[in-house]
Amino acid sequence: MITPLDGPYVQLNGKKMLDFSSHDFLGLGQHPEVRKSAIRYTLKYGVRIPPAHVEFAPQRELEEKLAHLLGMKGAAFFCHVDEARRHLTEKDFIDDTLTFGVVGSRGLGQGAQQKSVIGTFSSIAAYTASAKGVKKGVLLLPPLLGVIDAILCLVPDMDEERKALENHFHWLSGKMEELEIPPPSSSSSLPRWILPASTEKTFVEQGIFVGKTDNSQVELNLTALHTPDDLDQLAAALKHLKAEALLN
Repeated sequence: MITPLDGPYVQLNGKKMLDFSSHDFLGLGQHPEVRKSAIRYTLKYGVRIPPAHVEFAPQRELEEKLAHLLGMKGAAFFCHVDEARRHLTEKDFIDDTLTFGVVGSRGLGQGAQQKSVIGTFSSIAAYTASAKGVKKGVLLLPPLLGVIDAILCLVPDMDEERKALENHFHWLSGKMEELEIPPPSSSSSLPRWILPASTEKTFVEQGIFVGKTDNSQVELNLTALHTPDDLDQLAAALKHLKAEALLN
């Protein structure tokens, strides 16, 4: 059982763990303005999704806002990135999955000003955007729209968080190089360290919660919420794994 806690922590079966599994790279999930916006939308619009044939003005306004930020003709929201891919008609597109808010000018991803793009708001929802316009998306719950509204307002001005994340990536790259651990290989513009599944037990013993890939390997993710002390704890765990010969 996993329970999110404040900062880069989760509770795993009653034990507080340092979290290196999250895709919430900028810490937006805990941002007070994001929480306030979700509550505001809930109080104003409730928690029901309107009938599919209805044009829900709050969502349409946010889709237009995203399109404007990306320099596109249109944008549409979806519950999941796979759903967004099924609705995208163009074969050639920029994939900003998990990178919106983190890369590109003002954190707007690599797809801004491009022909078409697909991306996600962390892992809570997905979107498509295109210079040619897009098909109608899927209606989302009002609280989720409140989260997206806050994200669209906050992301362009989060240069400090993006710089902190970049510094964390640079630090981990150096630490991995010191330990002679192979560099990350990823189709994404974000570094993604994949380690053997056998390392998970040791990470847990060291008080660290890690992510898992589809084939059960360990995935390490950094966020802007991590502190130097958090990184030192990760470094100690990596040294321990190296000493146990669990890292190649």
